[in-house]
Amino acid sequence: MFYEDVEPCVIFVSCSDDLEVGKLVDIVAGAGDNAGVRVWDINNKYYEATVNVFVVGRGELNRLENDVNFGEAGGLVLYYDGNFQKCSGDLKSVLDAARNLDADIKLLVCDCCSSDDSRTSAEEWAVQEGFEHLEIAGDEGDSDRLKQALEAHLWPNMITKPIATIKPPEKPKRKPIKKPKEDDSDDFSTLFEQLVSMKEQAAGLPAEERKNFAEQVVLAYWRSIGGDEEELLDI
Repeated sequence: MFYEDVEPCVIFVSCSDDLEVGKLVDIVAGAGDNAGVRVWDINNKYYEATVNVFVVGRGELNRLENDVNFGEAGGLVLYYDGNFQKCSGDLKSVLDAARNLDADIKLLVCDCCSSDDSRTSAEEWAVQEGFEHLEIAGDEGDSDRLKQALEAHLWPNMITKPIATIKPPEKPKRKPIKKPKEDDSDDFSTLFEQLVSMKEQAAGLPAEERKNFAEQVVLAYWRSIGGDEEELLDI
């Protein structure tokens, strides 16, 4: 029997007989009955879409191909037990069975890798075969990424949501510039004439005293042009 309404879809495959791949579907689509086909109603801030989810064992892809149009599958998720060396043969047989499945999103998933060597081998295989490798438990785990990766696909039946209008940020108001008074100009001229002598005086001071002296000189110049001392200290 060919399903007329299975498009689009994601196919989850268990690569070991003792793995419960349905828990991955629960992460993506929420808790539910994982027998047969599940319906995943995507509703995020960008779009809405309805996607059918199939859960099969490693030897059931050939049977599923009789019911599902593999050319319309948007995602393929292979679930293995974390020991890549042990599962590599099963993964190869699953890929051979999925030769007609051209999914845009392909994920190789485990709870956590059994060793660093297993992780390295799995990641190398994933790159070679066009998969993204994910661990969903343990210190390296990121179960959220599983759902995010599948939601990144452009589903053919997606209904995009309007982009919210973004209010441009207000420009900060500048403080009015104070015009120097006439006596301020006189003070500035006097300070400027004393600049050379102040420089010579500062040169003979220890580092910390020279720093304090420089701060006092800057404050004096700032006040001489009508500046507020507190305003300078806020800079």
